[in-house]
Amino acid sequence: VGISFPLTLLACLPLVPETPRWLFEHHRDHDAVEVLKRMHKNPHDPKHLYALDEAAQIRGQAEMDRSLDGSWGAIFAKRSYRWRALLIILVATAGQCTGIQAVTNFGPSLYAAMGYDSEDQLLLAAGWITVAAFEPYVMMLIMDRVGRKPLLVGASAISVVTLGILAALTKYYGTSDNQSGKQAAVAFLYLFIVGYLLCEAPGYVYMGEVFPTHLRSKGAAIGIMTINLNATWITYATPTGIAKLGWKYYMVFMTISGVCAIVMQFTIPETKQVPLEEIALIFGDTDEVGTRKEESSNLPVQGNVSPAGGVLVGDEKIT
Repeated sequence: VGISFPLTLLACLPLVPETPRWLFEHHRDHDAVEVLKRMHKNPHDPKHLYALDEAAQIRGQAEMDRSLDGSWGAIFAKRSYRWRALLIILVATAGQCTGIQAVTNFGPSLYAAMGYDSEDQLLLAAGWITVAAFEPYVMMLIMDRVGRKPLLVGASAISVVTLGILAALTKYYGTSDNQSGKQAAVAFLYLFIVGYLLCEAPGYVYMGEVFPTHLRSKGAAIGIMTINLNATWITYATPTGIAKLGWKYYMVFMTISGVCAIVMQFTIPETKQVPLEEIALIFGDTDEVGTRKEESSNLPVQGNVSPAGGVLVGDEKIT
């Protein structure tokens, strides 16, 4: 069953278009414009003006990025890049330190601590995973409306509240015969996943968008590395933590999540509805922005960009 999803994704890959930014970087301007036209197809915009405006901006930025240093050393050489790397590490750490790895990998042990038998442990874990499977779609729909920052901070805050109540319920009702107390504990364990999923989608998006195109893959790699490092220590520490600390083990993640929520509230900038080509402005790197959105449709002829907002590929103008 598990392999069916990766195989489905693999089978659908030929249907997924290459990203316009990559196409522009590799001088495939015509293909890039066609992808943007399909992405922004709108009956109210028959001439594809919005797509052409975005194409002009992306192409202008791609030309600038080719002249910039894309090595690992560049990340450590510039202060704003170092700061972006730290923000990525913070966001990645906050997501993992909600305790998601502990709950996902050791859910049956947590249910056992509440007094449930083996059959109930498996049923509750299956229900928890089923809930988790659908929620990311909701998060993707609201992420660009609510913003990344409120969701990221809110996820850590919800983790503090749900784990705190869960710890108290486990302490007082985990080994008792009070079924209402145990059911309440399970309910808050389910609410916990709602909190984590608030940060999952925006967390990955944030890690992938704060660096400029020529360093974006390296910025994302820093985030994935941080996720795996945190997942490793949490996975190894959790069995011992549950055995030695019991309900108090929840307090480890409560504390870290509380600190992360406060730090993110005062440090991470919002990137909602900011074009990737203009993210640098948020971090003060005005010299790394090739073209702003409001300027791209009024550009003078530069290379393959026409003053009317169209894109020239050889002698052909894409309109």
